[in-house]
Amino acid sequence: MVTRRPRLALFVDRLTQGGVQHSFVGLANAFVDHGFGVDLVVGDRCNWHDHDLAEPIETFVLHSGARTRHIAIEFHERLIAKAAMDRKSIRALPIRWRSFIPGLARYLMTRRPDTMLSAKTLGNLTALLAHRRAHVATRLVVSERSHLSESIQRSRKRWKEARLPSLIHALYPKADAIVAISQHVADDLAATSGLEPESITKIHNGLLRAGALDHPPDDHPWFDDDRPVILAAGRFRRQKDFPMLIRAFAKLRARRPARLMIIGEGEDRAIMEKLIRELSLRDDVALPGFKPNPFAFMKAADLFVMSSTHEGFGNVLVEALAAGCPVVSTDCPAGPFEILDGGRYGKLVPVGDEDAMANAIEATLDHPPAPDLLRSRASEFSLDRTVDSYLACLLPDRLDHSTAA
Repeated sequence: MVTRRPRLALFVDRLTQGGVQHSFVGLANAFVDHGFGVDLVVGDRCNWHDHDLAEPIETFVLHSGARTRHIAIEFHERLIAKAAMDRKSIRALPIRWRSFIPGLARYLMTRRPDTMLSAKTLGNLTALLAHRRAHVATRLVVSERSHLSESIQRSRKRWKEARLPSLIHALYPKADAIVAISQHVADDLAATSGLEPESITKIHNGLLRAGALDHPPDDHPWFDDDRPVILAAGRFRRQKDFPMLIRAFAKLRARRPARLMIIGEGEDRAIMEKLIRELSLRDDVALPGFKPNPFAFMKAADLFVMSSTHEGFGNVLVEALAAGCPVVSTDCPAGPFEILDGGRYGKLVPVGDEDAMANAIEATLDHPPAPDLLRSRASEFSLDRTVDSYLACLLPDRLDHSTAA
């Protein structure tokens, strides 16, 4: 008798270059390696990570254009009339997320996966409402990926402060499990929304598995120079605070030779390029664009820096540690303090403090920690460990996940 292998679904709004998407692609591929059927459900079509997906993964796009979205919203408005209990919750969501609900409900009714994992606050609320609409037995696990109070405080959208905590308090308990990617994220979620702390399971992002670091170091000409190369990576957006890093680098550069390379792309590129020109750093700061394999750069760099104002976890710090690259990070909420064990595995500096950042970079360049120590720390965030923890939430009745067939 052949046992049907469980089917796992992962829902995220789109596959961009962000940390959430990177993590989900890694999880999806790992679930396939464990023998499960995997569906990746995305709201909008975006091809940033299509090439990273294992071949057996089936991708479902809920809608890919304005006309489809308009039809979905119109259809859903009719459904709302039949579901008065969810009317206020649905209308509280931004129209983009609201438009995913009918397609996601339809996916659940037709595909009927055994379990589904969703990500990000609005994605979780969308999944919960679609799940209620579909009336299926699919087990639903929601995962909080950011520091909720920080994102509400920094948002220019006042509705978040007024509505998000109460929506989370009302809907998250309907999930079969609630996951947070760091203890700080879990504590903040409970404090901000009023959820019971014991209802939240902490599962760190898992980024590494055998072969991930087998690529040779990048051959950029800067890595053949005697001047140390400081590396940063991430989307060019306000949260990453790369302008602060560039100003800190200018102070360091005034004291000693060095170069700064920031890999990534985003809406703040013009701001960063202007600042580089104003500080006369064009020969010493490079913005080479998005790179799908940051490990090759981390293996070649002398130091990695994260300058963010806030992070749910800080995936790139684990990647750098795994490459044996020394790190310096802002002590932003919520992941860096946990990843670096309060500064044991890399210096932590106050958010926005360019003088402290410059000093920490210089001190680390002068006295870098042993690469083996850094790699040992990174191994504690292995993808295999993370996958086992997620499977315990997604399929708690399967005692032996390794026998999935």
